[in-house]
Amino acid sequence: MLNIAYNKQLLGKRSKRYKNISIAGIISISGAILNSTLINKSNAVPGVFYHGTEDKVIPYYQGAHRSCSPLDKGYFVMDGSKNIVEKLESLHKSFMFYGYKNKGHNILNLPSEDFKEAFIFIRKVIFDGSFYQMSVVK
Repeated sequence: MLNIAYNKQLLGKRSKRYKNISIAGIISISGAILNSTLINKSNAVPGVFYHGTEDKVIPYYQGAHRSCSPLDKGYFVMDGSKNIVEKLESLHKSFMFYGYKNKGHNILNLPSEDFKEAFIFIRKVIFDGSFYQMSVVK
Protein backbone atom coordinates (compact mmCIF):
# COMPACT_ATOMS: atom_id res chain seq x y z
CA MET A 1 0.00 0.00 0.00
CA LEU A 2 2.87 2.42 0.73
CA ASN A 3 4.21 2.16 -2.82
CA ILE A 4 0.72 2.63 -4.26
CA ALA A 5 0.40 5.84 -2.25
CA TYR A 6 3.87 7.31 -2.63
CA ASN A 7 5.58 5.53 -5.58
CA LYS A 8 2.74 4.61 -7.94
CA GLN A 9 4.74 5.72 -10.99
CA LEU A 10 7.41 3.09 -10.24
CA LEU A 11 4.91 0.24 -10.51
CA GLY A 12 5.05 0.41 -14.32
CA LYS A 13 2.19 -1.30 -16.13
CA ARG A 14 0.71 -2.37 -12.79
CA SER A 15 0.16 1.28 -11.81
CA LYS A 16 -2.87 1.36 -14.16
CA ARG A 17 -4.64 -1.06 -11.79
CA TYR A 18 -4.50 1.57 -9.07
CA LYS A 19 -5.36 4.68 -11.09
CA ASN A 20 -8.82 5.03 -9.50
CA ILE A 21 -7.64 4.47 -5.94
CA SER A 22 -7.56 7.56 -3.77
CA ILE A 23 -5.68 7.00 -0.51
CA ALA A 24 -6.58 9.38 2.32
CA GLY A 25 -4.06 8.10 4.85
CA ILE A 26 -1.65 5.33 5.77
CA ILE A 27 -1.03 3.16 8.81
CA SER A 28 2.26 1.31 8.36
CA ILE A 29 3.97 -1.26 10.58
CA SER A 30 7.61 -1.86 9.54
CA GLY A 31 6.98 -0.59 6.03
CA ALA A 32 9.17 0.83 3.27
CA ILE A 33 8.93 2.25 -0.23
CA LEU A 34 11.18 2.13 -3.26
CA ASN A 35 12.07 5.83 -3.40
CA SER A 36 11.11 8.52 -0.88
CA THR A 37 12.42 11.32 -3.12
CA LEU A 38 9.32 10.75 -5.29
CA ILE A 39 7.02 11.85 -2.47
CA ASN A 40 5.77 15.34 -3.31
CA LYS A 41 2.97 17.73 -2.34
CA SER A 42 0.47 15.98 -4.60
CA ASN A 43 1.03 12.40 -3.37
CA ALA A 44 2.08 13.00 0.25
CA VAL A 45 -0.81 11.56 2.27
CA PRO A 46 -0.79 11.66 6.08
CA GLY A 47 0.45 8.57 7.82
CA VAL A 48 1.08 6.74 11.06
CA PHE A 49 4.32 4.76 11.08
CA TYR A 50 5.68 2.16 13.52
CA HIS A 51 9.16 0.71 13.01
CA GLY A 52 11.86 -1.05 15.03
CA THR A 53 15.27 0.63 14.88
CA GLU A 54 17.02 -2.75 14.48
CA ASP A 55 14.80 -4.16 11.71
CA LYS A 56 16.91 -6.48 9.51
CA VAL A 57 14.08 -7.29 7.08
CA ILE A 58 12.84 -3.83 6.11
CA PRO A 59 15.21 -0.90 6.74
CA TYR A 60 14.32 1.60 9.44
CA TYR A 61 15.95 4.42 7.45
CA GLN A 62 17.39 3.26 4.14
CA GLY A 63 18.96 -0.01 3.07
CA ALA A 64 18.63 -3.27 1.26
CA HIS A 65 15.59 -5.48 1.69
CA ARG A 66 16.50 -8.30 4.13
CA SER A 67 19.98 -6.76 4.43
CA CYS A 68 20.96 -8.30 1.09
CA SER A 69 24.40 -7.88 -0.40
CA PRO A 70 24.67 -5.99 -3.71
CA LEU A 71 25.67 -9.27 -5.33
CA ASP A 72 22.53 -11.11 -4.14
CA LYS A 73 19.73 -11.89 -6.59
CA GLY A 74 16.86 -9.48 -6.03
CA TYR A 75 19.02 -6.81 -4.34
CA PHE A 76 17.44 -3.36 -4.14
CA VAL A 77 17.56 -0.42 -1.74
CA MET A 78 14.43 0.78 0.03
CA ASP A 79 13.48 3.80 2.11
CA GLY A 80 12.03 2.83 5.47
CA SER A 81 9.63 4.60 7.79
CA LYS A 82 12.17 7.08 9.16
CA ASN A 83 13.10 8.26 5.66
CA ILE A 84 9.41 8.54 4.65
CA VAL A 85 8.61 10.57 7.76
CA GLU A 86 11.52 12.94 7.16
CA LYS A 87 10.19 13.57 3.65
CA LEU A 88 6.65 14.20 4.95
CA GLU A 89 8.07 16.60 7.54
CA SER A 90 9.96 18.56 4.85
CA LEU A 91 6.72 18.83 2.85
CA HIS A 92 4.83 20.05 5.94
CA LYS A 93 2.45 17.06 5.85
CA SER A 94 0.89 15.36 8.85
CA PHE A 95 2.42 12.22 10.31
CA MET A 96 2.86 10.31 13.52
CA PHE A 97 6.00 8.19 13.90
CA TYR A 98 6.92 5.67 16.58
CA GLY A 99 10.42 4.22 16.45
CA TYR A 100 11.16 1.36 18.85
CA LYS A 101 14.76 1.13 20.07
CA ASN A 102 16.40 -2.28 19.90
CA LYS A 103 13.33 -3.83 18.23
CA GLY A 104 13.41 -5.71 14.96
CA HIS A 105 10.85 -6.50 12.30
CA ASN A 106 8.49 -8.34 14.63
CA ILE A 107 6.93 -5.43 16.50
CA LEU A 108 3.37 -6.63 16.07
CA ASN A 109 2.81 -6.43 19.82
CA LEU A 110 2.61 -2.67 19.77
CA PRO A 111 1.78 -0.94 23.02
CA SER A 112 -2.01 -0.50 22.97
CA GLU A 113 -1.70 3.18 23.87
CA ASP A 114 0.50 3.78 20.79
CA PHE A 115 -1.95 1.98 18.54
CA LYS A 116 -4.91 3.84 20.06
CA GLU A 117 -3.21 7.11 19.10
CA ALA A 118 -3.34 6.06 15.43
CA PHE A 119 -7.13 6.15 15.45
CA ILE A 120 -7.14 9.55 17.13
CA PHE A 121 -4.69 10.77 14.46
CA ILE A 122 -6.91 9.43 11.65
CA ARG A 123 -9.97 11.15 13.09
CA LYS A 124 -8.28 14.50 13.72
CA VAL A 125 -6.10 14.70 10.61
CA ILE A 126 -8.05 12.89 7.91
CA PHE A 127 -11.62 13.54 8.97
CA ASP A 128 -11.27 16.89 10.78
CA GLY A 129 -8.46 18.32 8.62
CA SER A 130 -6.08 19.14 11.49
CA PHE A 131 -2.31 19.36 11.02
CA TYR A 132 -0.14 17.20 13.26
CA GLN A 133 3.47 16.04 13.27
CA MET A 134 4.91 13.80 15.98
CA SER A 135 8.03 11.67 16.08
CA VAL A 136 9.14 9.65 19.07
CA VAL A 137 11.71 6.90 19.55
CA LYS A 138 11.25 4.85 22.67
